[in-house]
Amino acid sequence: MSDQASRDEDVLVIPESWRGVLHPRRGGVPGPPVVPEPAAAAWLAERIEGARGRLTDLLAANRSQKSVAQAMRAYLEGAADPCGAAAVAFLVADPAGRDVETIVDAWVTGQGMAFAACALAETSAMGPITSVDSTVVGVRSLPPKQSPSTWWHRGAVRLRALIAAAGDDDHRETVHRLAGHRDGEVRRSLAAYLVPTRRDWVDEAVQAPPRSTGLRWTLWCSVGDPGQVDLLRTWGLGHEDLRPDVLMTMAEGVGAALAPMLLRDVADHYRLDDEQRGLPWEILAVLPGDAALEGLIGRVRDGRVSPLIGAALDRFPRRAARLLAARAGTDELIDELLAGHLRTHPALADLDLPDEAVRTVVKNLQRVPDAPPEEVPALLAEPPWTRGRTPRKPVVVKGLAAPARRSVAWAPGEREDWLAAFPEGGDAQWARVREDPEAVAGVKDPEAASLLARGLLARFESDAVPAVLRLTRRCPITCGKMLVPFLDARVAAYMADRFARATASRQIAQGWLVRHGTAAVPWLVPDALGESGPRRNAEAMLRHLASRHGRREVAEAARACGEDAANAVGAMLATDPLDVLPGRVPKVGEWADPARLPQVLLRGGEHALPEPAVRHFITMLAMSKPGEVYAGVLAVRDLCDPVSLGEFGWSLFRRWRIDGAGSKNGWALHQLVWTGDDHTVRALAGVVKGWVKQGEPRLVHKGLDTLVAFESDVALMHLHWIAEEGSRRSVRGQAAQRIDALAGNLGLTPDQLADRVVPDFGLDAEGSMLLDYGRRRFRVGFDEQLHPFVIEPGGRHRTLAPRPVKTDDQRQAAAAHQRYAALRKEVGKIAAGQIERLEAAMLERRTWEPEEFRTYLVRHPLLWHIVRRLVWLCDGEAFRLAEDRTYADVNDDTLTPSPDSRIRIAHPADLGDRLRTWAEIFEDYEITQPFDQLTAGPEGETT
Repeated sequence: MSDQASRDEDVLVIPESWRGVLHPRRGGVPGPPVVPEPAAAAWLAERIEGARGRLTDLLAANRSQKSVAQAMRAYLEGAADPCGAAAVAFLVADPAGRDVETIVDAWVTGQGMAFAACALAETSAMGPITSVDSTVVGVRSLPPKQSPSTWWHRGAVRLRALIAAAGDDDHRETVHRLAGHRDGEVRRSLAAYLVPTRRDWVDEAVQAPPRSTGLRWTLWCSVGDPGQVDLLRTWGLGHEDLRPDVLMTMAEGVGAALAPMLLRDVADHYRLDDEQRGLPWEILAVLPGDAALEGLIGRVRDGRVSPLIGAALDRFPRRAARLLAARAGTDELIDELLAGHLRTHPALADLDLPDEAVRTVVKNLQRVPDAPPEEVPALLAEPPWTRGRTPRKPVVVKGLAAPARRSVAWAPGEREDWLAAFPEGGDAQWARVREDPEAVAGVKDPEAASLLARGLLARFESDAVPAVLRLTRRCPITCGKMLVPFLDARVAAYMADRFARATASRQIAQGWLVRHGTAAVPWLVPDALGESGPRRNAEAMLRHLASRHGRREVAEAARACGEDAANAVGAMLATDPLDVLPGRVPKVGEWADPARLPQVLLRGGEHALPEPAVRHFITMLAMSKPGEVYAGVLAVRDLCDPVSLGEFGWSLFRRWRIDGAGSKNGWALHQLVWTGDDHTVRALAGVVKGWVKQGEPRLVHKGLDTLVAFESDVALMHLHWIAEEGSRRSVRGQAAQRIDALAGNLGLTPDQLADRVVPDFGLDAEGSMLLDYGRRRFRVGFDEQLHPFVIEPGGRHRTLAPRPVKTDDQRQAAAAHQRYAALRKEVGKIAAGQIERLEAAMLERRTWEPEEFRTYLVRHPLLWHIVRRLVWLCDGEAFRLAEDRTYADVNDDTLTPSPDSRIRIAHPADLGDRLRTWAEIFEDYEITQPFDQLTAGPEGETT
């Protein structure tokens, strides 16, 4: 970028939207043309003539200040006396100042600009003399300590605009004559306001501003250099000083030097109302200079600030690149701003930016060529909503009814568990509810009500459903989960309603579909083929079932409602899902500009989607909802490189956060489910934890729902971590509810769930962690009790990480030392529980499928340190885990389980005469066990 371009960034360019409210100054930014009203003089003369009798009576009463009374008489007799004109205007004008602009125009057209300025100066320090009953009986000049009236303010604004646009002769005369009307703090301030180009007048006024805070706005609109601002700010800011017109005029007068004052004194001022809170940031987004842009960048997470940052970066591209690069690596949103900025201004990447920090942020700036037209998927070249289309007419079958029969599908042991909590006797409350299920509705404690409802459902099954449905209004999640086993029309309607919600309730509805499969179809068909009402929700559930079980199976299940119903459902499901569009295709704002986002590469990585195609893809994401993803999204996902798609989706999510994370565009959060992967889950979990700390309940709620929607083991793990370690009790409860719902959807037993929620603590694939101190590096290991230790380069183990020394990189060493301390603390919370869990698995003879065993135990970076210290059984054959994670039998030969094998921890009794042999092998390899497995008492039990 040229030096001229750099200099251009130091010039304040006033937005057109400001020109209508600025208080113009001579030589500055012109405002709208202002021309005095030609008829104003005649209007004022008529107004005075109509009040002449009252004016004469007031003068005759001799109550006015003597000098003012003399000036009034002279003016009424035709003399051009500014003081008399001011006094008369004070008495005939509207007290609210609604006609003061017309009076100013009358003075200008009648006696000239200079006269008007002098008359207004006299008016500014004039006040009434009143009788006991508050009747005005005269006029006087106010003493210095008395606050003047404000009725003349609008006249001052009008006159300043006229003076700024006046010819040279009129302006020169006005300044000359106004100089004689500057006595007193109020007149000095007004004179400085009317002629702000007289810096000496402004300097004098700001040194002794009016005592009335309601008048200081005139000086804020007069300042023209930082020194005047610094002097005036010591007097504080009043409500009038925070008006948009005042702040914008200050910016026009002072320029970049105003930024420190706006950031320090105005941005968070307690007097700013809701409509004003974004104003200081709007002004900062226009001001040149580092201070203004740094202030904006530093508040990137502020919802008032973030939507303004994009325009500010484009307004000052060179400065933005430099300031963003200086903060690279300190905040992911700043990194996103930098990457997007350099994508839209690629020439700036050649500037002298901090190499190391920028390299990590803009690693993907090298653009891949756009795909030629013939390679762009037709779906993105010309999506359905851009073509003329006939709205899909819904198929309606009248007279359908859900099956009259009711059924219940209990999971193994589920009903017994529910009944076990409520014995035949029980307490008095249970006795009442047991006799009358409706009595549960009167239980005030939601937790007690949900427990009682579980007992009712287990005891009375479908007969208790109506009472529990009423409870769902108060406990939608807790009681909603209890209805999963039941199939009847009321439950189906409830689940269809839950399915349409972007909350944990949706997970309950999905669990209901998982439990019943196509058996749920007949209860959904009447609504899905109805004319209106719940049709859309029921239809969405049928489509969901079809995606899991097949269209033919769902249509066949609908035959229970009749042949017409089966045909209609088949036709509905056969409709091209790409043609299933919302009634209104959403429009996406500029915050999601593809030019600022990473490219989306096609499979193979040789070509990228062109920007128009990316815009269409973003529209597809915007029209999707949780559980109702537009089919085109899935089609595009299959055509694109997964890594680039994940980076694109995460960047889109971060742009939404920068834009303020508004609920209107909440799809930018949920689209992560379709564009992301396990890396996205880990990153999102970190963001959700940040929202918890920042006290953002709305975002936390939606973030947890999004994690659930991934339906992955990694999501389960992070939900569990939030449920266990969340800093707020309510958040822990929400996470726990979602874990239960997701585990049910995935069909996981409690033991399987426990395997999947063990955190990896950021350990690498080898189950270790590198502590990088710069010149020194250390590895982390774990003993048999999962106590971490540090391995020095010579092999020596130490419990605590070494303290940084002078030769270390102080920043890296401090971060590594802190990371190890956090690891010890966090692992310590779960270590004993994991060992006890595996010991219980040995005693209970719990088994794993081979793939489960590999994924959740052998390859888990933390649990590996336990499982490698145990003897396992695969279909009766004992083995241990070698250092390379292969399975070694008693002869150190490799054992390969078949896919249908079952693996479990060997109990001492299982090993028989091989127990001693295995004990010797472990002794030879110096393997210490987490619990006693290879010793046994006389009865074969562990000792």
